[in-house]
Amino acid sequence: GMAKEKKYLSQGPIHNVIKPLGFEKGLTKAKSLVLVEDYVSAIKVARVTPSCCLFGSTCPSDRLRRFHILTDELVFWLDNDKASDAMWMAKTATMLGFKVKVVVTKYDPKVYNNDEIKEALYS
Repeated sequence: GMAKEKKYLSQGPIHNVIKPLGFEKGLTKAKSLVLVEDYVSAIKVARVTPSCCLFGSTCPSDRLRRFHILTDELVFWLDNDKASDAMWMAKTATMLGFKVKVVVTKYDPKVYNNDEIKEALYS
């Protein structure tokens, strides 16, 4: 049943567990990966640059470590309320050997359009 299926997923390939969005066809590693809290935000950010949803504002270090398969640079983008979570993850990711950037905005990325997303990430 469900439980057995779920167990297999957690041991399966990374793409079964972590669904990165915005990778060009055939691209297996991105220059950087933007991590956001919710799936809609991930979809919006992925229009601009590869993105992945954390399904929450924190991510345990064993899960963060697995992102090395996809990128060497993690960008944590959370809203104001979750700034401390972003800082904690950034510190953890740095210890795991990633280049790290933190972006904190008033709202979740899903609220912003492509230009605002670019501005938040690159300015």
